[in-house]
Amino acid sequence: MLGLTGLLRFYSFLLFHSVVEFISILIAFSIFIIAWNTRGIAYSGYLVFLGIAYLFIGSLDLLHTLAYKGMNVFPGYDSDLPTQLWIAARYTESLSMLISPLFISRKNREYPVLFAFSLFFIFVLLSLFRWDLFPACYIEGVGLTYFKKVSEYVISLILVLAVLSLSLKRHLLKKEVYVSIVMSLLLSILSEIMFTFYIGVYDISNLIGHIFKLISVYFLYKAMIVMTLTDPLETLFAEIHKREKNFRELIELSPVPMLVVSAEDKNVEVLNRKFTEIFGYSEKDLVTLDQWWEALCPDREYRERVREAILEEAALAREDGRDTPVRELLMTGKNGVIHHCNFYIVFLGSYSLSIFHDITDRKRLEQERRALSDIYVKNDKMMALGRLAAGTAHEINNPLAGMMQSIYVLNSRLMCYTDNVSNHKAAEESGTDCTVIRQYMEKRGISSLIDNITSGGLRISNIVENLHYFARDEKGDRSWEEPHELLENAIRIADTDPDFQKIRKNIQIEDNLPDLFCVRDRIQQVLLNIFRNGTQAMTENITEDPVFDINMKSSKDKRHLILSIGDNGPGMAYEVKRMIFEPFYTTREVGAGTGLGLSVSYFIINEGHKGTISVDSYPGRGAHFIITLPFDGEEGLLSIKSAQN
Repeated sequence: MLGLTGLLRFYSFLLFHSVVEFISILIAFSIFIIAWNTRGIAYSGYLVFLGIAYLFIGSLDLLHTLAYKGMNVFPGYDSDLPTQLWIAARYTESLSMLISPLFISRKNREYPVLFAFSLFFIFVLLSLFRWDLFPACYIEGVGLTYFKKVSEYVISLILVLAVLSLSLKRHLLKKEVYVSIVMSLLLSILSEIMFTFYIGVYDISNLIGHIFKLISVYFLYKAMIVMTLTDPLETLFAEIHKREKNFRELIELSPVPMLVVSAEDKNVEVLNRKFTEIFGYSEKDLVTLDQWWEALCPDREYRERVREAILEEAALAREDGRDTPVRELLMTGKNGVIHHCNFYIVFLGSYSLSIFHDITDRKRLEQERRALSDIYVKNDKMMALGRLAAGTAHEINNPLAGMMQSIYVLNSRLMCYTDNVSNHKAAEESGTDCTVIRQYMEKRGISSLIDNITSGGLRISNIVENLHYFARDEKGDRSWEEPHELLENAIRIADTDPDFQKIRKNIQIEDNLPDLFCVRDRIQQVLLNIFRNGTQAMTENITEDPVFDINMKSSKDKRHLILSIGDNGPGMAYEVKRMIFEPFYTTREVGAGTGLGLSVSYFIINEGHKGTISVDSYPGRGAHFIITLPFDGEEGLLSIKSAQN
């Protein structure tokens, strides 16, 4: 291309000059267009600054070309005008190259720079065409003026300084870019030196100077292409890769379980170390979103219900540009352990980041705190009830005993039994006999009324007897008992109930259990209360194939007996389960139960034997009672709690 351009000189120097200049102008304007339109992704203000500079440099070169001798665009001007425009363009170029390295390491504001260059450009034009302030650079028949020659050397010196200035920032540029810009500057210096030798505007030195200038602009254009297009794209992709790597590392090192899912193919892209640590699954186990749901929520009904709700929340959240609300989920690990998690989704473009906060320990501690609080409240109630029972049972028993004795005597005398001589004598003295009196009583239902009074009195006596348990110190009644005999005797007594006989019993008893130091009758009473309640629940619910699952074993430390009794009855709602050990609480009809059976059982186990009794039950899943007792009868609640854990 340079050869063809050079040959034009032999045909027409004006044509040669015009082609060279227009190519340079086109490159200058291209530099501006590229720099301006890539300023958003440019990593340096250096590019934008030079791009704006070359807009005005190219404009001055365009005026220089149009004003050149023979173009006849500006009539009335000689060869001095294009030379002045040339010097103005070269000063602008050299000073811009000197200043530009200051913007390599920082962003600049393009509009102030554009405004400053515009003012300078207008000043140059006014000084040339209006005010006639610009010094003469060429005189026809004489040649270059002293100002023109000195300016070329000054411009060359500025370019040398620009090379030195650029070298101080070379570490901030790619080697290819740095070399291209330095080559452009060196060729510009050679070009300026050549322009100090010619006398006529068509001289050979002028020709060589223009060729050097063309090559110089090419090297600068090459550097700008690399910096504004090739390099930013490489930098952009490198930055994307770096950020992706940092993002992956951030997720990987996160103290909470996280995974990233692609919105397009629903594949799991990233699964962090904490997720694997808590749930046991790796990226190989969970490739797709469906696998993720099936693994962590194996219960189909629960999975479908929760997933549908989360998908609805996710659609609304993505549309509103926010995260999904925090939702508590039950997530099953690879080992089958269920974790309570606070779960929410953060949307990142075409990806979604699922975050899990494992709150299992917190939930467990809350449950333990509630359980201990319930124990303390129940114990306070039991102790208060015990104090009440101790103070009132005697006061109730004395008149109750008199009432029951009076009822017995009343029944004997009113019914006028024939084997009672006193009754016959009193009847005869009254002008009647026992048979007539008895017939009257039966016809009036007096006998049934007396039976009802007797039954009510016995019920009161039973309640008072139960209240005695809350105030009685039974340590003196204890003995060493074999646990399996306690259970077998309780089952034998409960077997007198026909409904209990119909219930299947799955019994597992650990061999060689130590003897239990306890109050035999009280422990059997607790077992009978549990059997009685379970039998009534399964019978009234008409449970299909009713069964008691009974397991008796020792704790890991061999210091406690753990007895569990479960059934497959209707189970209990949360409110019922919470109140089940409260005194006088019953779910049966009025008069069908006292509501003291399980509260007495609680008192016998917790206060009388320093053990624990609890129930785990859900509607439709039966009830499961767990009793923990120290074998030697002396352990406290804290050690039992430790044994349960």
